[in-house]
Amino acid sequence: MVWYENATRDSGMRFPPGNYTLEADDEDYWYFRSAAPLEFRKFSHGQVTEQHLSPGGLMLAKRSLQPVPAAAAYVDGDGQTKLMVWKLGGDFLAMQGHQWRKSW
Repeated sequence: MVWYENATRDSGMRFPPGNYTLEADDEDYWYFRSAAPLEFRKFSHGQVTEQHLSPGGLMLAKRSLQPVPAAAAYVDGDGQTKLMVWKLGGDFLAMQGHQWRKSW
């Protein structure tokens, strides 16, 4: 899945395909690790101008009344923490069963 920051599509991130494994949880979220790094890119006139890969994955809220109720992307912080880097809205949850599914 590819997510863009805005309608101009000058920056975006990509969740690599595959299984995301539960690696941690806290009071509010479950953290699912991607087998491959998340991809972040910036574009200018349709050309990639900057890109980097970061280990991380998908965080899903345990309850619907969270600051980020649906989901978000995270990357590793200092080895002990997870940093939210990209908020996903209800449109991500609407894709459940079509482009992604829970296995638990």
